[in-house]
Amino acid sequence: MGNYSELKNSYDGLIALLSTITKSAGVSASVEEITDTFNSEFIFYAGALSLCDGEIADEELKALSEIFDYKFDHLAVMNAAQAFSKTLECIPACVKIAVDIDNTAADNKEINVLLSVGVVSMFANIAQAIVAADQQLTENEAKLAIGYVNFLSDYVDKNLSDAAKAKLPKKE
Repeated sequence: MGNYSELKNSYDGLIALLSTITKSAGVSASVEEITDTFNSEFIFYAGALSLCDGEIADEELKALSEIFDYKFDHLAVMNAAQAFSKTLECIPACVKIAVDIDNTAADNKEINVLLSVGVVSMFANIAQAIVAADQQLTENEAKLAIGYVNFLSDYVDKNLSDAAKAKLPKKE
């Protein structure tokens, strides 16, 4: 089993950042509601990745449990995968919320990070961890991992305001 403590720390940091930015940006929804949405959608995605090769390996269960600090079983992961599969062609609410928060906070000089970029990066990092957990990359896993992250990146790029995009690091 791999060590997922760094990814867990990054995940916890993203959720803490979400809370801070949500409060600073004056978002009307409660931090708890937004956090629950983020947690659910990351778990659904991780579950779908775990199942897309046709089985949920014990190593994948261990990875999910460590990353999300919850004891998952096969049924819980199957349910998460099924929930995700119903929304595969849709941008998850957590990405839409992150873009909205970034656009709302674009003129706030105290906020110098883009939550949406962190969210898409977290989807990519979770994909990498789940795919590596059972050390067997299938074509379906690769398509879901790469294709979905690209889908989310395209959405963020098309929907961030110019003011929010100005906070992106400059490319050399």
